[in-house]
Formats: sequence, structure tokens, C-alpha cells
Amino acid sequence: MPISRSGSPGSPSLVLTLGAALLYAVATILAKGLGQQRAAVTVLCQTLVGVVMLAPFADIGHPMPPASWGWLAGIGILPTGIAYVLMNSAFPRLTTPVIGIVTFIYPVVAIIIDWALYAHPLRPAQAAGIVLIALATLGVRLGWRFPVRPVSVA
Repeated sequence: MPISRSGSPGSPSLVLTLGAALLYAVATILAKGLGQQRAAVTVLCQTLVGVVMLAPFADIGHPMPPASWGWLAGIGILPTGIAYVLMNSAFPRLTTPVIGIVTFIYPVVAIIIDWALYAHPLRPAQAAGIVLIALATLGVRLGWRFPVRPVSVA
């Protein structure tokens, strides 16, 4: 089934994105609740579940050259694996708003590195997202609150 790139409401890509966000939130809440569980074990379990769930989509008919496996290991194990172990080890000691900040800062850093190292232009939506994440981070750190009007029950 082809995935629509339009991003229009009801499109498969939007549904998949929202589903992924929901599942990531559930995984984060579960990781926060594990407490004394070693983060490396949590990340290993999550990775193994991902391998099993994505295996049916692997194109085994076109094997990868050996050099590509080295690049895949270098990109997947080193920065991503270490980042997830560090993040999962911090989750039990952090509040939920701080976990939200950490979760959003991770893609911001990836976008900035992509722009700085690979000279990919920063798109307006990316720049706006970075500004919104920075504002949200400030809001959480400084304790900003939305004004809430009391609801009268008649």
C-alpha cells in the first residue's frame, strides 16, 4: 500500500505518524516506570521487538553489500544506541514534562546537525518547529502556565 506524502487529514502518513507518537509515548511511560531496570536491557528489548515486527518488511531478495553493514552499525549502534541508553537511564529520575523536553530536543539536534554538517537548507517549517520547541522548553523550565478559567456548574 503506498503511503501518501500529502499529509492531508486522514492520509495514511498522518495516521502512521500519530500512531507512532502514541506508541513512543507509551514506551516512554513504561521505561519511566521500570525504575531499577538497567537502561541497556530496556533498549535491547525494544530493539528486539522492533526487529521482529519489522522483519516481514525486509527485502531479503536484495542483500546489502558488506560495507553497508558497517555503515548501518556505525549509524545505528553508536549514536542512536548510546543516545537511547542514556535517555532510558534518565527517564525514571525525570518528571514527565522534562522527558517531553528531552524527547523534542533530540530531533532538533538532528536537524541542526543535518544543516551544519551536510548543508541541507533549514526549511521554514523546521525553523518554526525549533522555535516552538525552544519556547516550550522555556515554558516548562520557567513554570509557565496557561490561564484557566474556572468552570461554573449550573
